Amino acid sequence: MKMTIASRLSSLALGAGMAMIAALPAFAQTISVQGNQRVDADTVRSYFTGERLDQAGIDRAVRGMYNSGMFSDVRVSRTGGGLVVRVVENSVVNRVTLSGNSKVKSDQLFPELQTKSRGAYSKAMIDGDVQRIMEIYRRIGRLGLTGSSDPAHLRTERYGPIDGLAHGVK
Repeated sequence: MKMTIASRLSSLALGAGMAMIAALPAFAQTISVQGNQRVDADTVRSYFTGERLDQAGIDRAVRGMYNSGMFSDVRVSRTGGGLVVRVVENSVVNRVTLSGNSKVKSDQLFPELQTKSRGAYSKAMIDGDVQRIMEIYRRIGRLGLTGSSDPAHLRTERYGPIDGLAHGVK
């Protein structure tokens, strides 16, 4: 079968295109970080270092970022030979305080708390802390109690102090 010049050129172009796809780097040449305020850009990049940056590798890196507790949103897009990582950092708890806890000392309650001063703010974590404190009071026979959290949201994206984790516990 004779190949025409046009079909040869078409085959060559297809082969060259496949070679270019195969030549795309498995690792990003550049990783641009956007949206970070407190977390250093190199910290964000470290989640992608050593990862094969196919979709599974990017998913592993993003999962690691969420698991760190530092980020409430992470979005990754490809641009040329690099990645753009857009992040929204979790707010930070400035200080945790307890009030209204007369039967159990704060020193005994603090080790039970997941929320930490200078740690990431999470409403779910604070709600869990309130439930743990209420359970501690139930164990010592204080059944008719209420608990609430009252984060004072500051303009700097810091929450604190987290007053009233045990407010109203009697």
